[in-house]
Amino acid sequence: MQVLSLGEGGGAGNLVVCEVLLAHVDGAVLDTDGKRANPYLLDAVARMGGDYYAHANGPAIFTVPKPNQKKGIGVDVIPESIRNSRVLTGNNLGRLGNVEQLPDAESVAAFAHAEPRIQEVLRRFANHRESLEDHLHQLAQEWLEAGDVEAAWKTLLQSV
Repeated sequence: MQVLSLGEGGGAGNLVVCEVLLAHVDGAVLDTDGKRANPYLLDAVARMGGDYYAHANGPAIFTVPKPNQKKGIGVDVIPESIRNSRVLTGNNLGRLGNVEQLPDAESVAAFAHAEPRIQEVLRRFANHRESLEDHLHQLAQEWLEAGDVEAAWKTLLQSV
C-alpha cells in the first residue's frame, strides 16, 4: 500500500505498510476459541536495532486493558510526581492513563481511612516525602498487578 523511506544513509531502511490478505498460522499457537494468536504460546522475536533482538515471552508479555467505548484520560494528564515515578513502569502508567476520570477527593480520603497499609505508610513516612511517594507507588503497583486500577489511583493520590 505504501513504502516510506526511513533515511538516505546506509542501513536506513524502509517502512512497508501493507494489508495482510491471507496468513497461515499453526493452530497450536491460537487461543482457546481459535481466533487469535496466544502470545504465551509463540516464540515471538522483536527487532530492537543494530544487531539487537529480543524474545517476547514469559514475564516480558503484559497487557494494558482498553476502555470499551470511551477514551481514557491519557498518560499526559497523570500528575508529574506519579508520571515520573521511580517505581511505576510504563505499563503501570498506561493502565493509569486508561481511566475515564480520576477518583474524587472524598473517595480518596475514605479509601485511605479504610486501608491499613496506606495508614501505615502515611504514618511511617510523614516526614520523608521521597520515601512516602516510593512506598505509596509500590502499594499502587500491587493494586495494578491485581487489576484494581481504582485502588491504585486512590493510593497514588494520597501524596499529590
